Amino acid sequence: MVLEPKTAKVTPFLDFKPFESFKGLNDLVFGRNGDLYFTDQGQTGLHDATGRVYRFSAGGRLELLVETLPGPNGLVLSPDEKTLYVGSRNNAIWWQPLRDTHPPFRTGTFAIMPGFGTPDGMAIDVDGNVVCVQTNMGVIWVFNKIGLPIYRIETCTSDKLTNVAYGGPENKTMFILDGHGKILTAQMPVAGLQMYSHT
Repeated sequence: MVLEPKTAKVTPFLDFKPFESFKGLNDLVFGRNGDLYFTDQGQTGLHDATGRVYRFSAGGRLELLVETLPGPNGLVLSPDEKTLYVGSRNNAIWWQPLRDTHPPFRTGTFAIMPGFGTPDGMAIDVDGNVVCVQTNMGVIWVFNKIGLPIYRIETCTSDKLTNVAYGGPENKTMFILDGHGKILTAQMPVAGLQMYSHT
C-alpha cells in the first residue's frame, strides 16, 4: 500500500497477486533504479521452509527470487547492488547474487547468529558491512563483507528490537527501533549507506 502523508490517502501499490497468494509480507528495500525487493514470510520457519523473496521491477514486473527460505524477514542490498542479503528464521543471513538477465542462482549462507533470537531489520554501511537486528536477544550484529562479526551492540532497554537505520551527522548514527516504542542510538565509525530516495 502507498500512504500519501499530506492527505492520509492509502492506495494499492501492488494490486495483483502471484500465482499463489502471498503468505504475509514483511520487509522491503529499494534499489537505486527503483526496483523493490520484499520478503513474504507468513508463518514459515524451519518447520515450513517456503518463505519467499520477490523483486518488483521499476518497470512493473514481479519476479520470485527465492521460495525456500524459513521465515525471511529483513533484507538489504550490497553497495554495488549485485548481492541481496536476507535474514531468515534459521538464525542466518542468506546471500543471493543478483543478475538482470538470468534467474537467481547460488543462494548461500552469509552469516549465522547464536542464541534464541532471529534476524529482523537490516542495514548496510558504505564499506559493505551488513547490519542485522537479532530480535528477542536485544542485539545488533555488524558483519564484514565476508560474513565475520566485527561488532555486537547490546540494547540498554528490552530484548525486543525490530529495525535499524542510519542517519544523523555524516550518517554515522545508528537508529535502533525498540519494540516498545523507543528509539535508541549508537555512534558508529563507518557511515551507513544512503538508501534509495526518489527525487
